[in-house]
Amino acid sequence: MPESRLRPGLTWVTAEPYTHLMLGPILIVLILVVLIPVGFLMSTTLAAAVMGFLLKDNAERVNADSELLETNW
Repeated sequence: MPESRLRPGLTWVTAEPYTHLMLGPILIVLILVVLIPVGFLMSTTLAAAVMGFLLKDNAERVNADSELLETNW
């Protein structure tokens, strides 16, 4: 913007001296938006796999004499 369009006494301020101040908020947003949801989804996937394995194993042991086990894949 040309100097003639600025009010007297106003100058342009560049963002260069303040770029280090933006590192904290950027990291917080990155953690909140990316790392926490991905970590939560990965941990619940692992928990679901462990529970599924344990429950299937338990069901097969409890119902060992059931004729319905032959229909399960």
